[in-house]
Amino acid sequence: MKSLEQSSSGWVLRDPVPGSRKTFCVLGVARGGTSMVAGLLHQLGVNMGTHIDPSNQEDVDFLTHRGIRRIFWNRAESAKRKEYVKHARSLISDRNEALETWGWKDPIASYYVADVHRFLVNPHYIFVVRDVAAVAAREMRHAGDVVAGDSINLIDRALKEYSDCLGFLSGIKSPALFISYERALRHPMDTVRLLADFVGASPLDGQRCENLAAYIQPERNTAAFG
Repeated sequence: MKSLEQSSSGWVLRDPVPGSRKTFCVLGVARGGTSMVAGLLHQLGVNMGTHIDPSNQEDVDFLTHRGIRRIFWNRAESAKRKEYVKHARSLISDRNEALETWGWKDPIASYYVADVHRFLVNPHYIFVVRDVAAVAAREMRHAGDVVAGDSINLIDRALKEYSDCLGFLSGIKSPALFISYERALRHPMDTVRLLADFVGASPLDGQRCENLAAYIQPERNTAAFG
């Protein structure tokens, strides 16, 4: 595979590294398509955790922050940040010891991934990007009582989190894959092949590829696919 090999739904930023020991981290934003990728990784044979929320494919063990972003940037809550990072490092240490290859998906991993990067064995990053207006619309629909004016703040937050992911990825040398959510919906077979190549699960026969491609659906219920 050549560097920057491009497909219809994304491209390899840095080539995967051979070897049986790998850690896959899905980066992106909440409501941004990371559940789709995490679900595909699971079906491609990557252990994505013991306690998985079937509605969004999130590793519950990593969610002790309860989605509260401010603990990662508010100086007044620095103690909580340190406590969470310590917890995440402990999880990573346990997984490294128990598993050859594993991964996790946390929609706000961009806030702490730099703190745990050096503890990961052969980390491989998958960065999923979605139209920020669609991300904000889904967040508003999920919250229910959010007013339209909040969409600006939600878009701004998504842009910042994407920027943080890009900043992190540009500062490391680990393998990385970029996937566009919208283009993945348009080219599901191509997306499956791209992800399978990056994971090292290729080659896939035609039927297997079609079955996995059926998982790529807009606003689909992840629980339906286990």
